[in-house]
Amino acid sequence: MAAGWHDGMWLFKAIFVTLGYLASFFISADFFTGFFMTAAAWISGIFLVFQALLMLEVAYKTNNQIVGNWNKKQSCCNSTILLGMGFGALVANLFLIVFSFTQFKCFRNVVFQIISILGVGIIYTVVILRSRFNVRKDSSLITSGLASVYALYL
Repeated sequence: MAAGWHDGMWLFKAIFVTLGYLASFFISADFFTGFFMTAAAWISGIFLVFQALLMLEVAYKTNNQIVGNWNKKQSCCNSTILLGMGFGALVANLFLIVFSFTQFKCFRNVVFQIISILGVGIIYTVVILRSRFNVRKDSSLITSGLASVYALYL
């Protein structure tokens, strides 16, 4: 039943989409400037937080895989991958910081850029000095680098 609905009934789907499109012309502008704009802002904020949590999970899994491979066999290839990911993320962070300062120069953007730089600096400092802080033992510069790259990209 579900496969038939998903794969078939194209005429019904085309009519449904066409009617929805035509009905949207009769919705007042107050709906879009009031409810829809507020709901879209909140839903997009929730989506970005969820996406950031997923990216953090990917960063931890990537770190665990790379460090786990290096712990199993400390070969030149594994060392190159470990250093390449760590320094690659650091270079990407520096590039995004410089790029954002050269492209976005209004006051509000500069304030957010400075806050972002402070956040990235704090993340790197906490990971480097993790023996003094109570942080996860499976975190490293790769994890903080990948998370920072994503945060700066946003």
